[in-house]
Amino acid sequence: MISGHLNAQFTAGISVEGGKNYVSSGFYSDVVGEISSSLCNWYLAVSAGLGFSEAKENFFNAIKMDVSRDFSINKRPLTGHAFYQWRPFSDLLHEHNAGIIFNFRSNKFGYLVGLNTRFFKLPNQYSETKGYNHVHIWEPINLFISVR
Repeated sequence: MISGHLNAQFTAGISVEGGKNYVSSGFYSDVVGEISSSLCNWYLAVSAGLGFSEAKENFFNAIKMDVSRDFSINKRPLTGHAFYQWRPFSDLLHEHNAGIIFNFRSNKFGYLVGLNTRFFKLPNQYSETKGYNHVHIWEPINLFISVR
């Protein structure tokens, strides 16, 4: 893995990963770039990735946007995140993820509490040429809690 960071009024990073596994049909590599910035306790990050593998149909892996803010409740620091991710993992099916996460720490533990949802959708061009009316599957909202 190779990673680099630039720090100025914004932060930019790039990571490269490569290898071989039982589903990659040979060597694979992933390249992900991220640009982020913070202003007045708000943080915005946008990342996108490219994947190269014999087994993948699309080179474009995903795009993700994350907005977060630091604040406090009863003098306890808390971070709230809202995110959206689009993954066109094949020519026939795209995945969309969205959610909110709250991250806070007590004296001994850290907690993540959040809600997320996702749906899978056929691309518009494909569904129009095939005459499909029902083009998505929605996974209702999930609650997740993590203690660290």
